[in-house]
Amino acid sequence: MDLYKIFWPWRSRQARPVPPAPVRRYQAGSTVRIGLCLIATGKYFQFLEALLESAERFFCVGHDVRIHVFTDAEVQPWRVHRWHRVAHEPWPGPTLHRYRMLLAAHELREYDFVFYCDVDTLFTGMVGEEIFGDLVATLHPCFVSKPKRAWTFETRKTSQAFVDRAQAEHYFAGALEGGSGPRFVAAMADMDAMIRCDEEKGIIPIWHDESIWNAYLVRNRPDVVLSPLYCSPDRWNVPGRKLVVLEKDCAALRL
Repeated sequence: MDLYKIFWPWRSRQARPVPPAPVRRYQAGSTVRIGLCLIATGKYFQFLEALLESAERFFCVGHDVRIHVFTDAEVQPWRVHRWHRVAHEPWPGPTLHRYRMLLAAHELREYDFVFYCDVDTLFTGMVGEEIFGDLVATLHPCFVSKPKRAWTFETRKTSQAFVDRAQAEHYFAGALEGGSGPRFVAAMADMDAMIRCDEEKGIIPIWHDESIWNAYLVRNRPDVVLSPLYCSPDRWNVPGRKLVVLEKDCAALRL
Protein backbone atom coordinates (compact mmCIF):
# COMPACT_ATOMS: atom_id res chain seq x y z
CA MET A 1 0.00 0.00 0.00
CA ASP A 2 1.39 3.40 -1.00
CA LEU A 3 0.66 5.55 2.06
CA TYR A 4 2.20 8.58 0.37
CA LYS A 5 -0.51 8.54 -2.30
CA ILE A 6 -3.25 8.17 0.32
CA PHE A 7 -2.17 10.91 2.70
CA TRP A 8 -0.14 13.42 0.73
CA PRO A 9 -3.03 14.93 -1.29
CA TRP A 10 -4.68 15.82 2.02
CA ARG A 11 -1.68 17.20 3.94
CA SER A 12 -2.05 20.71 2.57
CA ARG A 13 -5.80 20.71 3.26
CA GLN A 14 -6.22 18.75 6.43
CA ALA A 15 -9.72 20.09 6.74
CA ARG A 16 -11.90 21.74 4.13
CA PRO A 17 -14.25 24.07 6.00
CA VAL A 18 -17.18 25.90 4.46
CA PRO A 19 -18.06 28.28 7.30
CA PRO A 20 -21.43 27.36 8.86
CA ALA A 21 -23.44 29.67 11.10
CA PRO A 22 -21.50 28.96 14.33
CA VAL A 23 -18.16 29.52 12.59
CA ARG A 24 -19.24 32.84 11.09
CA ARG A 25 -20.04 34.03 14.62
CA TYR A 26 -16.77 32.66 15.94
CA GLN A 27 -13.96 35.19 16.17
CA ALA A 28 -10.40 33.87 15.82
CA GLY A 29 -8.65 34.00 19.16
CA SER A 30 -11.84 33.82 21.22
CA THR A 31 -12.60 30.89 23.50
CA VAL A 32 -15.44 28.50 22.74
CA ARG A 33 -16.97 25.71 24.82
CA ILE A 34 -16.38 22.26 23.39
CA GLY A 35 -17.81 18.96 24.58
CA LEU A 36 -15.62 15.91 23.88
CA CYS A 37 -17.54 12.66 24.37
CA LEU A 38 -15.88 9.30 25.04
CA ILE A 39 -17.49 5.89 25.59
CA ALA A 40 -15.38 3.53 27.72
CA THR A 41 -17.36 0.51 28.83
CA GLY A 42 -16.18 -3.02 29.47
CA LYS A 43 -12.58 -3.74 28.49
CA TYR A 44 -12.37 -0.55 26.45
CA PHE A 45 -11.93 1.39 29.70
CA GLN A 46 -8.23 0.47 29.61
CA PHE A 47 -7.67 2.98 26.79
CA LEU A 48 -9.25 5.95 28.52
CA GLU A 49 -6.42 7.40 30.62
CA ALA A 50 -3.95 7.59 27.74
CA LEU A 51 -6.54 9.22 25.48
CA LEU A 52 -7.36 11.80 28.15
CA GLU A 53 -3.69 12.67 28.52
CA SER A 54 -3.29 13.07 24.75
CA ALA A 55 -6.45 15.20 24.51
CA GLU A 56 -5.16 17.54 27.23
CA ARG A 57 -1.96 18.00 25.24
CA PHE A 58 -3.33 18.25 21.69
CA PHE A 59 -7.13 18.76 21.50
CA CYS A 60 -8.33 22.34 21.08
CA VAL A 61 -5.77 23.74 23.50
CA GLY A 62 -6.75 27.19 24.74
CA HIS A 63 -10.48 26.53 24.49
CA ASP A 64 -12.91 25.44 27.20
CA VAL A 65 -12.89 21.68 26.56
CA ARG A 66 -15.28 19.68 28.74
CA ILE A 67 -14.84 15.94 28.59
CA HIS A 68 -17.82 13.65 29.08
CA VAL A 69 -17.06 9.99 29.78
CA PHE A 70 -19.76 7.34 29.47
CA THR A 71 -18.70 4.24 31.40
CA ASP A 72 -19.70 1.36 33.63
CA ALA A 73 -16.37 1.54 35.51
CA GLU A 74 -15.50 3.29 38.75
CA VAL A 75 -14.90 7.02 38.53
CA GLN A 76 -11.21 7.91 38.50
CA PRO A 77 -9.46 11.13 39.70
CA TRP A 78 -8.84 12.31 36.16
CA ARG A 79 -9.66 15.64 34.57
CA VAL A 80 -13.14 14.80 33.36
CA HIS A 81 -15.97 17.33 33.39
CA ARG A 82 -18.67 14.74 33.90
CA TRP A 83 -18.86 10.97 34.32
CA HIS A 84 -22.02 9.34 32.97
CA ARG A 85 -22.92 5.92 34.35
CA VAL A 86 -24.09 3.60 31.58
CA ALA A 87 -24.49 -0.16 31.35
CA HIS A 88 -22.06 -2.19 29.28
CA GLU A 89 -23.79 -4.03 26.44
CA PRO A 90 -22.72 -7.05 24.40
CA TRP A 91 -21.16 -6.13 21.07
CA PRO A 92 -22.21 -4.25 18.96
CA GLY A 93 -24.34 -2.43 21.53
CA PRO A 94 -21.64 -0.02 22.78
CA THR A 95 -21.03 1.35 19.28
CA LEU A 96 -24.50 0.89 17.72
CA HIS A 97 -26.13 2.74 20.61
CA ARG A 98 -23.52 5.48 20.99
CA TYR A 99 -25.92 8.24 19.98
CA ARG A 100 -28.51 7.03 22.48
CA MET A 101 -25.93 7.24 25.26
CA LEU A 102 -24.73 10.69 24.29
CA LEU A 103 -28.24 12.11 23.96
CA ALA A 104 -28.79 11.44 27.67
CA ALA A 105 -26.29 14.26 28.33
CA HIS A 106 -28.73 17.10 27.74
CA GLU A 107 -26.12 19.81 28.31
CA LEU A 108 -24.35 18.91 25.05
CA ARG A 109 -26.72 21.07 23.03
CA GLU A 110 -25.52 24.10 25.01
CA TYR A 111 -21.91 23.76 23.82
CA ASP A 112 -20.54 25.67 20.86
CA PHE A 113 -19.18 22.40 19.44
CA VAL A 114 -19.54 18.73 20.34
CA PHE A 115 -17.28 15.92 19.17
CA TYR A 116 -17.32 12.17 19.67
CA CYS A 117 -14.02 10.25 19.56
CA ASP A 118 -13.42 6.50 19.82
CA VAL A 119 -11.70 5.70 23.10
CA ASP A 120 -9.15 3.36 21.48
CA THR A 121 -7.38 6.29 19.83
CA LEU A 122 -4.69 8.82 20.71
CA PHE A 123 -4.26 12.45 19.69
CA THR A 124 -0.74 12.79 18.32
CA GLY A 125 -0.80 16.25 16.75
CA MET A 126 -2.42 19.60 17.40
CA VAL A 127 -6.14 19.61 16.63
CA GLY A 128 -7.65 23.06 16.63
CA GLU A 129 -10.05 25.48 15.02
CA GLU A 130 -9.82 23.78 11.61
CA ILE A 131 -12.32 21.19 12.89
CA PHE A 132 -14.96 23.75 13.84
CA GLY A 133 -18.07 23.34 11.73
CA ASP A 134 -21.78 22.72 11.82
CA LEU A 135 -21.41 19.06 10.78
CA VAL A 136 -17.93 17.52 10.79
CA ALA A 137 -16.95 14.17 9.27
CA THR A 138 -13.66 12.31 8.80
CA LEU A 139 -12.61 10.44 5.67
CA HIS A 140 -12.04 6.74 6.32
CA PRO A 141 -8.36 6.04 5.64
CA CYS A 142 -9.00 2.53 4.30
CA PHE A 143 -11.31 3.73 1.53
CA VAL A 144 -10.09 7.18 0.52
CA SER A 145 -7.92 5.76 -2.28
CA LYS A 146 -10.33 3.01 -3.36
CA PRO A 147 -13.02 3.19 -6.04
CA LYS A 148 -16.58 3.80 -4.94
CA ARG A 149 -17.57 0.21 -5.69
CA ALA A 150 -15.28 -0.90 -2.85
CA TRP A 151 -16.88 1.35 -0.21
CA THR A 152 -18.70 -0.81 2.33
CA PHE A 153 -22.08 0.88 2.59
CA GLU A 154 -25.16 -0.93 3.86
CA THR A 155 -26.74 -2.52 0.78
CA ARG A 156 -30.07 -3.74 2.18
CA LYS A 157 -32.77 -1.35 1.00
CA THR A 158 -34.92 -2.25 4.01
CA SER A 159 -32.33 -0.66 6.30
CA GLN A 160 -32.30 3.00 7.27
CA ALA A 161 -28.55 2.82 6.64
CA PHE A 162 -28.93 1.92 2.95
CA VAL A 163 -26.85 4.11 0.65
CA ASP A 164 -27.18 4.48 -3.09
CA ARG A 165 -23.55 4.64 -4.17
CA ALA A 166 -24.38 7.04 -6.97
CA GLN A 167 -25.37 9.64 -4.39
CA ALA A 168 -22.29 9.26 -2.16
CA GLU A 169 -19.21 11.49 -2.44
CA HIS A 170 -17.10 9.90 0.32
CA TYR A 171 -16.97 7.06 2.80
CA PHE A 172 -16.60 8.39 6.33
CA ALA A 173 -15.15 6.86 9.49
CA GLY A 174 -17.00 6.80 12.79
CA ALA A 175 -13.90 7.35 14.95
CA LEU A 176 -14.12 11.17 14.99
CA GLU A 177 -17.31 13.06 14.26
CA GLY A 178 -19.14 16.11 15.52
CA GLY A 179 -20.32 19.60 14.82
CA SER A 180 -21.97 22.57 16.49
CA GLY A 181 -23.80 21.66 19.69
CA PRO A 182 -27.40 22.06 18.48
CA ARG A 183 -26.69 20.65 15.00
CA PHE A 184 -24.80 17.55 16.08
CA VAL A 185 -27.29 16.78 18.86
CA ALA A 186 -30.09 17.01 16.28
CA ALA A 187 -28.12 14.69 13.97
CA MET A 188 -27.63 12.18 16.79
CA ALA A 189 -31.36 12.23 17.53
CA ASP A 190 -32.16 11.56 13.87
CA MET A 191 -29.61 8.73 13.67
CA ASP A 192 -30.82 7.13 16.89
CA ALA A 193 -34.32 7.12 15.41
CA MET A 194 -32.93 5.43 12.28
CA ILE A 195 -31.24 2.78 14.43
CA ARG A 196 -34.43 2.17 16.44
CA CYS A 197 -36.35 1.73 13.20
CA ASP A 198 -33.86 -0.88 12.00
CA GLU A 199 -33.95 -2.66 15.36
CA GLU A 200 -37.72 -2.97 15.13
CA LYS A 201 -37.15 -4.82 11.84
CA GLY A 202 -34.41 -7.01 13.31
CA ILE A 203 -31.76 -5.24 11.21
CA ILE A 204 -28.25 -4.39 12.39
CA PRO A 205 -26.41 -2.32 9.74
CA ILE A 206 -23.23 -3.90 8.40
CA TRP A 207 -20.92 -1.42 10.17
CA HIS A 208 -23.36 -0.42 12.89
CA ASP A 209 -23.29 3.31 13.73
CA GLU A 210 -20.74 4.00 10.97
CA SER A 211 -23.22 2.76 8.38
CA ILE A 212 -25.93 5.00 9.84
CA TRP A 213 -23.52 7.96 9.90
CA ASN A 214 -22.67 7.49 6.23
CA ALA A 215 -26.33 7.24 5.26
CA TYR A 216 -27.10 10.38 7.23
CA LEU A 217 -24.26 12.29 5.57
CA VAL A 218 -25.48 11.40 2.08
CA ARG A 219 -28.67 13.31 2.91
CA ASN A 220 -26.99 15.96 5.06
CA ARG A 221 -23.64 16.96 3.61
CA PRO A 222 -20.93 17.86 6.15
CA ASP A 223 -19.50 21.35 5.85
CA VAL A 224 -16.10 20.26 7.23
CA VAL A 225 -14.43 17.12 5.87
CA LEU A 226 -11.37 16.03 7.82
CA SER A 227 -8.58 14.14 6.12
CA PRO A 228 -7.39 10.61 7.01
CA LEU A 229 -4.74 12.29 9.17
CA TYR A 230 -7.53 12.58 11.73
CA CYS A 231 -8.15 8.82 11.70
CA SER A 232 -4.86 7.09 10.97
CA PRO A 233 -4.29 3.39 11.74
CA ASP A 234 -1.42 2.95 14.18
CA ARG A 235 0.52 0.79 11.72
CA TRP A 236 0.47 3.51 9.06
CA ASN A 237 3.42 5.60 10.12
CA VAL A 238 2.90 8.78 8.13
CA PRO A 239 3.91 12.32 9.11
CA GLY A 240 1.41 14.88 10.30
CA ARG A 241 -1.06 12.52 11.91
CA LYS A 242 -3.57 14.10 14.27
CA LEU A 243 -5.47 11.09 15.65
CA VAL A 244 -4.17 7.52 15.67
CA VAL A 245 -6.42 4.46 15.89
CA LEU A 246 -4.62 1.97 18.10
CA GLU A 247 -3.85 -1.63 17.20
CA LYS A 248 -5.79 -4.06 19.38
CA ASP A 249 -7.36 -7.50 19.62
CA CYS A 250 -10.95 -6.59 18.82
CA ALA A 251 -12.28 -10.09 19.42
CA ALA A 252 -10.83 -10.17 22.94
CA LEU A 253 -12.09 -6.69 23.78
CA ARG A 254 -15.63 -7.43 22.65
CA LEU A 255 -16.18 -10.60 24.70
